[in-house]
Amino acid sequence: MPVEITDRAVEAASGPATNTGVVFVVDLFERGPTEPTWVRNLDEAVRSHGDRVTYGLAYDWLDTAFADGLGGAWLLRRVGPSAARSTLTLVDGDTADALTVDARDPGGHGDRIKVQVVAGSTGSLFTLVVSYDDVEVERWVDLASPADAEARLVDSSWVRGTAEAGDNPAVVAATALADGDDDRANVDDDTIAADLARITEDYGPGQVVVPLGTTDAARAAIRAHCDGSITNRTPLLDVPAGTGAAALAAIAATQHAAAEIRKPVFGNWLWVRGIAGGTRRLVPPSALAAALASRNDATAHPINSPAGRHGRLAETSIVIDVEQTFTETEQTTLREAGVNVVLSDRRHGIHMATWRNTYQPKPNGDPGKWAFLADVRTAMKLIAEGKEIAHEFLNGPPIDGPGGFKLSGLRGTLLSMMDRNAAKRAFYSPTGDPADAVYDVDLSGTTATVIGQGRIVAQLPYTLAGTAETIALDFVRSTIA
Repeated sequence: MPVEITDRAVEAASGPATNTGVVFVVDLFERGPTEPTWVRNLDEAVRSHGDRVTYGLAYDWLDTAFADGLGGAWLLRRVGPSAARSTLTLVDGDTADALTVDARDPGGHGDRIKVQVVAGSTGSLFTLVVSYDDVEVERWVDLASPADAEARLVDSSWVRGTAEAGDNPAVVAATALADGDDDRANVDDDTIAADLARITEDYGPGQVVVPLGTTDAARAAIRAHCDGSITNRTPLLDVPAGTGAAALAAIAATQHAAAEIRKPVFGNWLWVRGIAGGTRRLVPPSALAAALASRNDATAHPINSPAGRHGRLAETSIVIDVEQTFTETEQTTLREAGVNVVLSDRRHGIHMATWRNTYQPKPNGDPGKWAFLADVRTAMKLIAEGKEIAHEFLNGPPIDGPGGFKLSGLRGTLLSMMDRNAAKRAFYSPTGDPADAVYDVDLSGTTATVIGQGRIVAQLPYTLAGTAETIALDFVRSTIA
């Protein structure tokens, strides 16, 4: 690992490929590639991954998140270990195998693809017509041979070709591919870790959501993927619909015991407008959380907490109600446990009430380090930006040698990064002026011995700015003597 990043909390002394607003949505889809795919709105998601399905939540989740301000998402389609692509073998005039056509992606949707062979502009050429649900979607004109078809179909959005030993395929009516299967019956909590491993480090930071992953085992797999410096992401952890306050507190206790730092939990699900008039759909609250994070990061900094009046719905929101309500006592218990809930009241309407992380509180009731999601996401931003800078200095000429980079230059670049974050009031300042913010870049650990090992050690101590989550007002009445 050429760039090693350590993210740890210490007790405070007294006295670009770095977009943090994106989300990775990992779910079952009707169709689509099995590698991460970038979409900017629901229409793009439907074009690449198909329509709404009863066995997945992604469509409703994305509909909700985009309506509330999500700027973009990486979609990762889950399939089972025995997933198969639909296939059709075309034959030549002597019935010898000429060209095998497979669906581009695995799944039963491929059985809805048909391929027709028509004559080309001359007798030595042929044309392939690809249709989906009997609607033409592609036409590959004047192919010279099965090998030519194989090469051209690499650019198809629907199929792939493999040349066989026969001659050009004979003219044939539109014929369906067959035997596609997404093997979704074998997609479960045990496969989440392998699914998430396909979202490699180079996709950058962001939030990670598995809408169907609402068990302890699922949350553990998502936490493990996100925590630490390798993937450097923030999980948005959901619970089953209808989970009450006592069960949420128990889930929080399990989260407290987990070793990972990044583990925010979102409690009550959301009712959103249905597809048909007069209906409604139930959606996990992570959809609103991801939208709020994206909205915030587009104009501000992750240190800001998009909760309370900052966690209100967008004007275009399709959220109409919360599934579960909590008493004030329950809200206090859940807030102290680190569970985020969505509330509905006259002051703020429907809104995210808190922006917490289920990090173990201290025995004295102090929420302790990493108790706030804003702190967790700010650390994610700093690590992402630091890694980008570090990569620029890797594998160059000798350190501090002729033509090589200077350690002072690395320190200056890292300080500039910290300065930019300080200007956004990410760090604590004893005077309130960002110019007096508490942070530094320390390269004293980069000794001659360390350089001789081909390593650079940089420590970036910082103190994050705080967030006022509760305010105590003590009115003292005095009387006139």
